[in-house]
Amino acid sequence: MDKNTNLNAIIFRNDICVHRLPSRQMPQVNRNAGLWIFNWARDFTSPRNSDEGMRYFEFYCMAHLLRGRGVYWTDKNPEPIEIEPGMCILTSPGVRHYYGAIPGGVFVEDTVNFWGPAADLLLRSGVFRDGVYRLGTAPVLRQVMELASDPSEHAQLNAEFVLREILQGIYNEKFSRAESRGAGGGIVSLLEAVKKHPEKPWSVSGMAEFCGMSVNGFRESFKRLTGVLPKIYLDRYRISLASSLLIGSGLSAKEIAARCGYPDPFHFSRRFKNVTGLAPENYRRRFSKNN
Repeated sequence: MDKNTNLNAIIFRNDICVHRLPSRQMPQVNRNAGLWIFNWARDFTSPRNSDEGMRYFEFYCMAHLLRGRGVYWTDKNPEPIEIEPGMCILTSPGVRHYYGAIPGGVFVEDTVNFWGPAADLLLRSGVFRDGVYRLGTAPVLRQVMELASDPSEHAQLNAEFVLREILQGIYNEKFSRAESRGAGGGIVSLLEAVKKHPEKPWSVSGMAEFCGMSVNGFRESFKRLTGVLPKIYLDRYRISLASSLLIGSGLSAKEIAARCGYPDPFHFSRRFKNVTGLAPENYRRRFSKNN
């Protein structure tokens, strides 16, 4: 087992095992980015017995089962879900749950713990949702661990980028399964179209027409699938895309605004600062890979 040294304290409260946030303060680079990957474990073997009871974390946890078999349940969904190698468990703060080995077995996992307002945003937007998902047998969390173990600003930011990419992959796979079952009609196709052409003047009525739905029905279906209303999703996607272009391209802020669907660069600058806390050029200077 390879584990970092930022251990989170464990206490018992009303027969619930509570895994607490570390007492040390979030480093400045992570505070600026809004996400702190503070604890991880590689090949962690947990010979837990399901009779030990439930627990909750004060942080976000992503656990990837590599070997063995296990079960997962929550207090709201007490029916056990069997876990096989290649599956991962996503757990948000405060959710009472159990996951671990079946009685007499082992549960060998890679796990990453993180916390911060950017993680809260992933939860509110529906990218991060509690439950069990298929991630594959490759140890994809290892790259996150290697980057997070490097205290440099560049490595810390890239650890966040890789973690987000993994979570987005789970999110997109969930949408693909929903579409194959007929859920949400053409909403998944709409999201792909938005990603290909974020510069288009997407309106709610236009998006509803794209999906062949009424405006009210579209709003309800869209929120049910994504967790947010269409305009909020569109705004968040555009700002996220603009953030990536500011860091990874040489385009001017005006060009990026146009590519992301903001024909008025002054409106884009105000909106970007409202969301990220920094004006576009300040964001580029702080987080540019060339710095």
